[in-house]
Amino acid sequence: MTVRIPTELLDALKERARQEGRTTSGEVVHLVRQTVEVRSRSRRRVKAWGMFAHLGEPAGLDDLIAARHEISAKLVRSVKRKPRT
Repeated sequence: MTVRIPTELLDALKERARQEGRTTSGEVVHLVRQTVEVRSRSRRRVKAWGMFAHLGEPAGLDDLIAARHEISAKLVRSVKRKPRT
């Protein structure tokens, strides 16, 4: 594969590779891999917890059921404590 890179960008890439202890080719592969991995991770992730996002994602169905029961119990307790006006 041949890639055309502007001279100033290539110089910067070579310098970064030198600082990181990689070859220029190795640095290109490293940067491409980082970009591809970040993009593929972000596409797989679907935020469906809304206001409960701070609780983290359940590992499986059993964790989801336990989390729902815990949240429901907390909600019921908080409603029971509030006096009716």
